[in-house]
Amino acid sequence: MSTWTALDDRLFVTDGELAPGAPLTLVASKCDDCGRYEFPVHDVCPDCHGTTSPARLSRTGRVGQWTAVNHPVPGGLIEVPYFVVMADFPEGISVMGVVDKGGHPGEVNLGDEVEVVATQVGDQIGYAYRVL
Repeated sequence: MSTWTALDDRLFVTDGELAPGAPLTLVASKCDDCGRYEFPVHDVCPDCHGTTSPARLSRTGRVGQWTAVNHPVPGGLIEVPYFVVMADFPEGISVMGVVDKGGHPGEVNLGDEVEVVATQVGDQIGYAYRVL
C-alpha cells in the first residue's frame, strides 16, 4: 500500500502504485455538446456552457512551449532551476507542467515527446513530464 497522497485526486489517475516516477494519466473534462477539452476538470463547458464528462488524456504529448525557471518563488516546493512546458496532447488540449527532476539545459526542445509521471511535491504527489 502506498503512503503517498495526491495533491488533488481530480487531476490524474494511475493504474499502479502512486509513487514518484510512476506513470500517470491526466484527467480532463470533455464537453458532451461541442467536444472541447478542459484541464483541470470543469463541470460546465466554458465555451458553449454544455455539460461535461471526465476524459482521460493520452499518456504522452509534445512540447509546444517551454521556459526555464531560475529564481525560486516565495514558498515554492520545487528547487530551481527547473523547466516548465506546455505539453500539446493529441486530444487538442495543452497542459502546463514541470519537467520531472528539473530537467537539464539542452534537454527540453520544442516538439520533444513527453510522458506524464508522478513527482514528489513536498510530502505529496503531483504530475510532471518526463522527456522521452
